[in-house]
Amino acid sequence: MLPSGAVATPASSGEFCDGTQKALKKFQQFSGLSVTGVLDQKTVALMSKKRCGHLDVGAYAAQGNKWNRNNLRYGFVDFTGDLSQTAIRNAIINPAIINKDYAA
Repeated sequence: MLPSGAVATPASSGEFCDGTQKALKKFQQFSGLSVTGVLDQKTVALMSKKRCGHLDVGAYAAQGNKWNRNNLRYGFVDFTGDLSQTAIRNAIINPAIINKDYAA
């Protein structure tokens, strides 16, 4: 799916490039759909649903690359003029504020 929400159209031959078709099949398999590599209505409908922003697949970490602490520290270097500093800080402190529109 394109950033605008439009669905990518197949090439003139009627097929997607190999990389796109492979990604489409992977999405269908992960989602429990029939793995056809065809952008059918069920696939489009599932791709069009709102999502919460959480990853579908867990992050990959090679052995030995795990952080040794869960208590992270952060700071702000700059702020945007579009939002108040309070709004930005609250968005970092409470990510549920950001994801509330996408919760099931």
